[in-house]
Amino acid sequence: MSVTSSNAKPFVKWVGGKTQLIPQLSKIITDIFPYKIDNYVEPFIGGGALFFWLKSLGKIENAVISDINQDLILTYIIVQQQVQELIIELSILQEKYLSLGDLDKELMYYDMRDSYNNLSNLLLYSDVTSHEAIVRASQFIFLNKTCFNGLYRQNNSGKFNVPFGKYKKPNICDVLNLSNCSKLLTGVTICCNDFALTKSFIKRNTLVYLDPPYKGTTGYFTDFDHEFFYNFARKLKKDGHKVFISEYEMPSDFICVWQKEISSQLSANGKSGGTKKSIEKLFTL
Repeated sequence: MSVTSSNAKPFVKWVGGKTQLIPQLSKIITDIFPYKIDNYVEPFIGGGALFFWLKSLGKIENAVISDINQDLILTYIIVQQQVQELIIELSILQEKYLSLGDLDKELMYYDMRDSYNNLSNLLLYSDVTSHEAIVRASQFIFLNKTCFNGLYRQNNSGKFNVPFGKYKKPNICDVLNLSNCSKLLTGVTICCNDFALTKSFIKRNTLVYLDPPYKGTTGYFTDFDHEFFYNFARKLKKDGHKVFISEYEMPSDFICVWQKEISSQLSANGKSGGTKKSIEKLFTL
């Protein structure tokens, strides 16, 4: 099956993103589930690599995507509904950033980070049509493209605190990809929810892809109940849905259908700390 003219990739980099694994993951999933996906639900959307790939292939009919990160979801909605206005904002930021020397780039980054953190107290998230919402989404993408390693991290006060990334020419405003993402998001239900609350969207003949915080990993700044998550997945299977889970390890009743050794970059305080090898796995029930 060929990729459509609306081929798209994630418009943000995200911790645990699957972009490099998508050709293998999508093949395994489509081999096991070779039909058109009437209903697709992804409760931990993150960068959305698998969603955008399957949607580009024309495999998904209806979709619900969700995440607990409020600014990530706001940005998805802005890309879906007001992408041209977002492109204008990002184009201005990109032109200014690329015109600066290295020191001024860093100063612009920290000024933007302060502005982003200050705006969080003023923004009404329910009003996605406001100019402030578009500005928020543009700040979110700008920081993602220019911060260290594309991380999203907050301190105990809820303030974004990732250091400057020192990239020379980041692609802050990828006009073609943003436009394609917007096309593929047409008609998609986008919500900001805890993963368990997506159960209400899971209808008959639904494929559910779960990419949770991996057990034993750090840096998510959230308590995640893995036992509750395992039972959530089991209940979906019991209700007749097809469930796929990305993780390093799962309980013995989950079946590993694919695995691959990967190398990931370690970091601390904005500095590279070498690489770590791990076995990325895809499970089903």
